[in-house]
Amino acid sequence: MTVKMSLKKPQTGEYSAFDAIDGSHPYKALGEEFYIEYPVFNLKKGKVAYFNYDLAREMGLIPKDHKQKMTPKLEQKILDTFSIQIINEYDVLSKKRIPSHLIKPNKYMATRYLQLQHKNKQGKTSGDGRSIWNGFIKNGKKSWDVSSRGTGVTRLSPGSAESDKPLRTGNTDTGYGCGQAEIDELVSCAIMSEVVHKMGISTERVLTVIDLGNGVGIGVRAAENLFRPAHAFLFLKQNRWEPLKQVIDFFIDSKEAPVTPINPTNKVIVPVTDKYEAFLTNFCDRFASFAAQLEEHYLFVWLDWDGDNVLMDAGIIDYGSVRHFGSCHNQYRYDDVERFSTNLLEQKQKARSIVMTMIQAVDYVKTKTKKSLDSFRRHPLMGRFEKQFNQKQLYYFSQKLGFNDLIFAQATAQTETHRALLKLFKACHYWENLKTQPGFSKVADGINKNPLCNMRNFYREYPAYKEDGKSGKLSIDDFISMTWTQSSPKKSTQLFYKNSARFEDLLKCYDRVTNFMSKNSNANILTTLAKNAARWNPSNFLTGNSLIHNVDNILEQYKAFNREDIVQLNVEKLVLYVSGETASLRKKSIYDVAVADKVNQKLWDQIMMNLHEFRDEF
Repeated sequence: MTVKMSLKKPQTGEYSAFDAIDGSHPYKALGEEFYIEYPVFNLKKGKVAYFNYDLAREMGLIPKDHKQKMTPKLEQKILDTFSIQIINEYDVLSKKRIPSHLIKPNKYMATRYLQLQHKNKQGKTSGDGRSIWNGFIKNGKKSWDVSSRGTGVTRLSPGSAESDKPLRTGNTDTGYGCGQAEIDELVSCAIMSEVVHKMGISTERVLTVIDLGNGVGIGVRAAENLFRPAHAFLFLKQNRWEPLKQVIDFFIDSKEAPVTPINPTNKVIVPVTDKYEAFLTNFCDRFASFAAQLEEHYLFVWLDWDGDNVLMDAGIIDYGSVRHFGSCHNQYRYDDVERFSTNLLEQKQKARSIVMTMIQAVDYVKTKTKKSLDSFRRHPLMGRFEKQFNQKQLYYFSQKLGFNDLIFAQATAQTETHRALLKLFKACHYWENLKTQPGFSKVADGINKNPLCNMRNFYREYPAYKEDGKSGKLSIDDFISMTWTQSSPKKSTQLFYKNSARFEDLLKCYDRVTNFMSKNSNANILTTLAKNAARWNPSNFLTGNSLIHNVDNILEQYKAFNREDIVQLNVEKLVLYVSGETASLRKKSIYDVAVADKVNQKLWDQIMMNLHEFRDEF
């Protein structure tokens, strides 16, 4: 089935592009079994705490030359479009009075998808529990899905399924059933999703955060794709061939770019004539690369086989459980009351399970016979997944070292250098994986084994140390001072000395790689590594804990002074800072104002302190 994503009727007037976001979406053409529709009404309240001007320009919502400044007309347009709430089943039963002029002309959908949170593991009760899809918008050759969270509780929420009755939006009697979103959660997502986007990872991005008061708000997200593997997997688990085929066809026909897969050696184009085969190959490659990037850059996203907390094109959605670790906390597990999460190292296997489940789904679509999942364990794409993962893991490891694409290509093209890089990979991973104690310890929201070293510091500082040459060879005491994590007990320094041979091997491996590269480059390789490594491993790293404290501080000042620019300014500035875009930061005139603004300057000083204090944490 081919889904046409036609252009909507052109609008006129200032900010008229917003009018295309009206609840309509091509997915609705599949039929009502794929979603639940709700009438929505305008809340006629709220203020814009944050607006993503860069994203809005990309989407064509504002002109490319629009200033980085909120105007009364723009704010009103944002509120008219997004400050909305659904009229849910409880509202209908209780005969809630809503003036007819506030009700939007179109209904908005809450989509169905599989979620392990629900007792029903076939997706019969699950989906968008506090979100609705605002619609989609086209700009040039791109189209964007747009959805909002915090717009009211739907009957697809875990709380609704658990209580088996309609719930009032804002109720606090059931878990995962209030239908609202807290403002700190939304601001955190705005920061983290933009940082992840700048890392080159597919992700939802926050278009705007609307403050509704009393600590709650509405967060509007957008991406070229907001669909999840879970949108297909619920029909697989229900053994329903026709709707499964419809979902997969919809995604392939409307979302997939005509990309020809490349084999893991990056040398031979893989000829693909079957659209399902092409889709699966791309799906496999994306998830292998995604899993490798998460593991190497210490990004925890709680992957699981249901394909819920991940996008169909292997990206991040739902930042509530996302953590970016400063050092390698690969044994951390989040405590979600009824179960513990996966850990960083297990994400590869979960990504592999998602790929295998999608292979099962596509085979079912093609043959109309559902085979056991176990029968696909030796499918050729499973071997391809392993090869792609290993290749991409080495690539993302080299990013941490400071390699750019050209340096990596040169290093892996030469057998001797490639072998040396693999040995360095193993040597560094040994130190990344060392823990201060054998057992788990309790942390605020789960359990963890604390890492001994923060190897980000080594990757960032050692190139300059080596290039300087004045201090001689790096000693193990220097290495301890450089990498020892803040949370490590004093007695754990003995682990460094016990591994002195491993330390010597680390330096030899590093020197061997850089010496090989220096022979084949006119540029100063150490200078290049130092510059690039500083971007991927900043000294003041934005960890999950520092994000929590920074958002708390931002919102405290926002509330105290009732100034929307406090959120806008510091979110933008923090994203640029932790992404290493200091040049862009200096160019934006908005930050010149911050220097003279005592409120924002004091707040920024506190943000820097938080980044430094929690730089090693999870």
